[in-house]
Amino acid sequence: MKNCHGLIILMLFVKNVSKTVIYVIYKVKHMLENNHLYMSYGSLILPYLSYACEIWRNTYKSQLHTLMLLWKKAIRNIAKSYYLDHMHPLFVQSKCLKCLDIVKLKTLIIIYKAKDNMLAINLQFLFIIIEEIHS
Repeated sequence: MKNCHGLIILMLFVKNVSKTVIYVIYKVKHMLENNHLYMSYGSLILPYLSYACEIWRNTYKSQLHTLMLLWKKAIRNIAKSYYLDHMHPLFVQSKCLKCLDIVKLKTLIIIYKAKDNMLAINLQFLFIIIEEIHS
């Protein structure tokens, strides 16, 4: 139960920081060029939204709903698009990964590191290669 409480606190922190930065980007998006907006997204928003996303992505959908909306709002502000615009073309245009794509990427990186014994020792023992079990 303690870990769940820590996850909720982390998600609340990420929501608050993201809301603040997205609001600032919303206010200055008409004064900055697109490349500066993308740079601010990559340095001020993306690290918070993608931090430990492979863990919090597997939590309840109700807890993720606000984070997903914030993610989409950030991309809309950067692309200077309207609220009802479809998101897929905006992600493609901005060359940004969607939330699920980032989760898949980070999960695959962990699996790759586990396969090549590059994880920390306390994490490495959690992974067992199937070939070792069935041989």
